[in-house]
Amino acid sequence: MSTPMDNGHSAKRLLGILAQVNRRMMVMRTSLASRPEVNAANRTCDVLDYHDPMAPEEKFWDFEAYVEVETSTGEFCWSLELRAKAETWEVYRRIFLAQETGGDMVANLPDVSFASFELFALGVLPLVDEFAESTRDFDFSSRRLGDK
Repeated sequence: MSTPMDNGHSAKRLLGILAQVNRRMMVMRTSLASRPEVNAANRTCDVLDYHDPMAPEEKFWDFEAYVEVETSTGEFCWSLELRAKAETWEVYRRIFLAQETGGDMVANLPDVSFASFELFALGVLPLVDEFAESTRDFDFSSRRLGDK
C-alpha cells in the first residue's frame, strides 16, 4: 500500500508546510485576540488518521487546526483541515458559530482539491493566507465576512 508521500524529501517538505500553517494559525489567534470585541481566543491543532474497517480504501489523514474565539455575540471557530487521501490532497476552510448541539456555519470558503502532493505544496499556503485574511474582515455582530 502506498502512502500519500513516497520519499523523505516530501516528508520534510510536508512538515515544513505544516509548521508554516501552524504559525499562520498562531498569528490568526493573536490577531483575533487583539480585537476589542474578543474576550478570549484559543488555538489548537490535531493530526489524525481516519479508517473505516469496512472500506479500507477510504483511509485518509487530517491536519486539523482551529482558532476559537469568545465574544459577547457568541463563540466562533475558524476551522482549517488539510486532508491527504490516496489520490488527492484537500483543503477545507470554515467559520462556525458554536451552538449547544454543534456549530452553525457562518462562512464557508471554497474547498480545494489537488491531484498531487506537488500541487498541494504549491497551493496550500495561499489558501491559508486567504483564510487568515478573513479574521480582519469578519464582523462579529452581523456574523459574516465584511467587505474588503
